[in-house]
Amino acid sequence: RTVDVHVVKLRQKLEPDPNAPRHFLTVHGVGYRFLP
Repeated sequence: RTVDVHVVKLRQKLEPDPNAPRHFLTVHGVGYRFLP
């Protein structure tokens, strides 16, 4: 999905460790959550 691709790109640019995200979290069955 398009949203998934954009979230991955945001994680790569903004997260210290994209494999263990702290700011852009996946909420299964719902979508994504941003924690500043």
